[in-house]
Amino acid sequence: MLKRHEVEILLKAGHRKTEVARLTGVSLCSVKRIAQEGPVMHVDDAAERGPTPSRPAQHGRDFPETNPRDSAAHTRAKAGLFR
Repeated sequence: MLKRHEVEILLKAGHRKTEVARLTGVSLCSVKRIAQEGPVMHVDDAAERGPTPSRPAQHGRDFPETNPRDSAAHTRAKAGLFR
């Protein structure tokens, strides 16, 4: 977000787009896009991103299959009834 603000300030100061790209290390395409879009009103990245998703549960790792037939076979096999 701060690079974007830097690009906007340099463009407002009258620098050419190619010069802004070179000074900021941002691609010329991005500088052109930033020039066309509206100005940044605030620099609160956390509010824009929103909550971060939690890690997904790892179902089925230590649990028997969900099919009743499979779970019964799994239980018997684990108990050693199919030796």
